[in-house]
Amino acid sequence: QVHANDEIAHRQGLPCGKTEMWYLMPSEDDAVIRVGLKKKITPEEYKQMVANNTITDAIAHYNVKAGDCFFLPGGRIHSIGAGCMLVEIQQTSDCTYRIYDFNRRDKNGNLRELHTEKAAECINYEVLPDYRTKYEPRKNQLVLLVDSPVFTTSVLDMDAPVSLDWQAIDSFQILICLSGEGEVQEDDGDGQPMQAGQTYLFPATTAKERFKGKMQLINTYVKRGSEFTEGSEASEDSETSEHSEISENSEISEDSEGSEISEVSEVSENSEISEKIKRQASAYWDACLFLSN
Repeated sequence: QVHANDEIAHRQGLPCGKTEMWYLMPSEDDAVIRVGLKKKITPEEYKQMVANNTITDAIAHYNVKAGDCFFLPGGRIHSIGAGCMLVEIQQTSDCTYRIYDFNRRDKNGNLRELHTEKAAECINYEVLPDYRTKYEPRKNQLVLLVDSPVFTTSVLDMDAPVSLDWQAIDSFQILICLSGEGEVQEDDGDGQPMQAGQTYLFPATTAKERFKGKMQLINTYVKRGSEFTEGSEASEDSETSEHSEISENSEISEDSEGSEISEVSEVSENSEISEKIKRQASAYWDACLFLSN
């Protein structure tokens, strides 16, 4: 599938495009992700390849492992293969176009609709040598994965106490525990237990967070004046991830190739979260753990 960028989405009468990122967790040995074009094609060639079932020949394939990261700006083709488990941070948008469905049929024997014409308009036909995000893993430090004028996403792999200062950040924080267990303390409050599969939402008033235990965490926040609040346009050149609506429901992701997706998300209640922050979080964020079978 592919999502429009903001410029094309606006032309199509939509409020914004959709940009995402993926961070891989431990997955099956043969887990594969498809991201971006690996050879130059034109919009007309794209349509022909969809019609003759050869479009996957033009898309880059990656055998993935835990810690791999992919930035998916609007316009970049992407697909989650079977056996992948990952965290997806995404911009809240309904702007999704199915480019190919591997000739799968529903329970009534019908093929699902393809959005070939609209997808052809949205696809970024640029070919890059590698679509993985490069970063240097470090212990007990917040490591930047993606950043833009809109939001920032980092990973923290810890086995010793860590303290983070957020006084300069005017945004709520979303923390997703990917593995392990430990404790998180907000400012001078009591420590709260945290374990794999839990997601915590901290208000913008949070100045400091302290962590204990052995855990791997994803941290994401938005930035003041972002497109999500003022309609500005996100750059496709930046390696960024986007925002999310916290949910405890399971869902089926159309990114996957015929796979069931399990979303694990638990929000920690905090009496200091204002109604404004709650509305902002509900409107702008979708932090998910995806399991693709």
